[in-house]
Amino acid sequence: MKTAKILLVLSFFLIHLLYTNIIQAQSRYESKGSGSADTTIKVQMRQAQKASVTFQKPFKNKTKVVAQNGYYTLEACINSETTPSVEVFVNGKLQKNRDFKVVRASEKSKSQTCTHNIQHGFSLQEGNNTIYLKVKNTAGETKTEPYHIHYTYISPEKRIALVVGNQKYKYGGRLTNPINDATIIADSLKSLDFDVWLHTDLTQKKLKAVIDTFGSVQNKYDVALFYYAGHGIQVRSGRYNANYLMPIDANPKTEKQAEYDCVALGRVLSAMELGNNKANIVILDACRNNPFERNWASRSLGGGHGLASINAPLNYFIAYATSIGKTVPDGYEDTKHAPYTHELLKHLTKPGLKIDDLFRMVTKSVYQKSKQKQVPWKASSLIEPFYFVMPK
Repeated sequence: MKTAKILLVLSFFLIHLLYTNIIQAQSRYESKGSGSADTTIKVQMRQAQKASVTFQKPFKNKTKVVAQNGYYTLEACINSETTPSVEVFVNGKLQKNRDFKVVRASEKSKSQTCTHNIQHGFSLQEGNNTIYLKVKNTAGETKTEPYHIHYTYISPEKRIALVVGNQKYKYGGRLTNPINDATIIADSLKSLDFDVWLHTDLTQKKLKAVIDTFGSVQNKYDVALFYYAGHGIQVRSGRYNANYLMPIDANPKTEKQAEYDCVALGRVLSAMELGNNKANIVILDACRNNPFERNWASRSLGGGHGLASINAPLNYFIAYATSIGKTVPDGYEDTKHAPYTHELLKHLTKPGLKIDDLFRMVTKSVYQKSKQKQVPWKASSLIEPFYFVMPK
């Protein structure tokens, strides 16, 4: 009987112990449960970032670019978590999207924090150019700082130009525009990569010396140009009329004496022939009235007004301000330049114009501006096409 009571007490004790363990286990399980209302889970959301842009070309601000055709390729690295949209602006003008693509970066580029690459080719204008990008992703828009590229045209050949403007004549009266004309033509030719020799108000001795020195360097160049603004006349020389450039100290009393007081244009042509140039260009804005003709007793020697035609040697281009034997005014009333030079300047730096086309446009402009009174003339024996500015 006593043994039975002991067994009964032990049974109740074990049952109580088992129940207690079950209750404690259930409590621990519920406290670790993932859906408990008492459990707080804090999640910190990372904010999306706007795209960043690194220019790979140009490498730095105020990049100087020297090229023959002004074509340039921009390269940029974009770091963006999502695929960005890109707008390229060149000189304030939005470029067409079909001209460039945004592509995913290579693994190598990605290691340099570059998720996307862009390449865009475009034509630069002469002088300063400004480039910037606008890049958009889901976080917003990024606008880059403007990059500046200075483009200088470099011709494919070596060029030289002798530019002369004679204005202050001691005996033949002063002209108004030749120095202005020569100076601005010289500046334009410099921008076209000519080595320019500019001279103004030359005496006969100095004009001859400059021409001869010009000839001595012809073998160093591929293209030679001679521009003259001032008085020029034609004089009978043997069986033909020859053209003469008038220095500022010329004072011919007769037509025959003009051969000795002036400088023959043939001297210039001969100087240019000393080189094996692909193009020799002569531009004569010199068909102004002969200031001495009224004092000559007669024109019996057969000379004419203006300038005479020239039988140009091979690879020459010779341009006259007006037709053979005609004269032109010194300038427009509303400009500081002679009509011919004024119109020439409008076309000289236009890209992609062959020299024949350029001077055809000059002829049309002068003809219209002068109300059909002045018709520029040209003669060419060039074999190869010549461009002052190559096509882009």
